[in-house]
Amino acid sequence: MTALSLVGQYAAYRQHRKRGPLLTSVVSGVLVGVAYYVGYHVVLIYCALTGLGISAAWNFIIGRRANTCCSSNKKVAVVLQSVLTCPGCGHQSQETMPEDACLFFYDCPNCGQRLKPKAGDCCVFCSYGTVKCPPIQLRSGCGEPASCSGL
Repeated sequence: MTALSLVGQYAAYRQHRKRGPLLTSVVSGVLVGVAYYVGYHVVLIYCALTGLGISAAWNFIIGRRANTCCSSNKKVAVVLQSVLTCPGCGHQSQETMPEDACLFFYDCPNCGQRLKPKAGDCCVFCSYGTVKCPPIQLRSGCGEPASCSGL
């Protein structure tokens, strides 16, 4: 049962990337092994089972917090207006972002420089805008994967 619990804790870790519950369950698993195979100590077994219970409750709370914005009666507001700032000339222009896609290129209306996303960003709004693009807003709002496709 301890091994099954550790597998479940690892699966939860892969989903939310919080190390605390995983480390707590690994320490608890080691305590169970020590208590059974090195020297039978009931106190160690109860401490280990308490640790496994705490890590399970901790994962439950993490999961509940991650899903609070995605309830059926609550929608995430997506901002569609962003001010792009050209890194070359500093010109700023307010633009409307597409709701379901990323914009890979943007030509500055002042100097004509073609803006491209910085490394690690999906579009010009994420690199040079005051507001991230709608797919990223939705992903950070609910933790759901959003599609970023080019125009």
